[in-house]
Amino acid sequence: MTDTQKQIAGYIAGGCKDGGSLGVELEHFIVRKDGSQVSYYDGISELLRRLSETYTEKGYSGKELIALYNDEASITIEPAGQLEISIVPCSEIAEIDRIYNNFLETIKPHLDELGFNLVTLGYTPRSKAADMRLIPKARYDYMDKYFRTSGRYGRNMMRATASTQISVDFSDEADCVRKMRLANLLTPVIYLITDNAPYFEGKPYDGRMLRSKIWADVDKDRCGTVPRLFKDDFGFASYAEYITQAPAILISGENGPVYTGSEKIEHIYSGKNLTDGEIEHILSMFFPDVRLKRYIEIRPADSMPREYVM
Repeated sequence: MTDTQKQIAGYIAGGCKDGGSLGVELEHFIVRKDGSQVSYYDGISELLRRLSETYTEKGYSGKELIALYNDEASITIEPAGQLEISIVPCSEIAEIDRIYNNFLETIKPHLDELGFNLVTLGYTPRSKAADMRLIPKARYDYMDKYFRTSGRYGRNMMRATASTQISVDFSDEADCVRKMRLANLLTPVIYLITDNAPYFEGKPYDGRMLRSKIWADVDKDRCGTVPRLFKDDFGFASYAEYITQAPAILISGENGPVYTGSEKIEHIYSGKNLTDGEIEHILSMFFPDVRLKRYIEIRPADSMPREYVM
């Protein structure tokens, strides 16, 4: 195991904890009355500005407001303006439901005033991916550039999909591996029972599990099932090896993100002592069905209405 891999594996191991909690991230489309998707530039930025009055902290990309935070949740914007709420880890589903309901009650008056609707679907209902502008964030510009050559559906994934993601804790390495394997075995079932994408590129979609087809052709190096997951010796080190043998796409530089294209992570960070922030960024640039950080993130479910999420 290389030094870079040891550092990443050690960081993941730092997530081991007794007990357990659930985290939820739910993405939404903001649409007009005709179902067309609202972009950051023609409505999302104004919606965030209005919401900011009820959140204690704000996040910016340059001068542009792109995130809001409080003690219970964060509001962030996905590549083409999809609005995501990330709810803090909770021990009870009822607490998750309370926090999400508070968010809905807070945002509804602003949506009504702006003439927008909040939609939970796996794919945007009326707009086409090619027509959607990316938000002002260099990370997404670089990912968009890279995914144009890594697969067929990178543009569709970034601009026109929305998901429900569930995070679970693990107590030790064996518990982590057991839960990752179980979640991966359930992945086709999760895609099926949460299938909520009746539209594709502005037209009715007659197929099934659209998001699964899109993710299967975005980037084979960082999507799908983690390699060697079902080998007897799989563990934190195996996941770290999977990470470091893939291209970085971009890294954090002194003046912002730096595009690195197909250069492998192991080569970029060789001989360097990684900060927690750098490792968090590296791990965030991978999108398997079940992702490992300091918790396990189960990612296949489509965005769904509140009652189905709970």
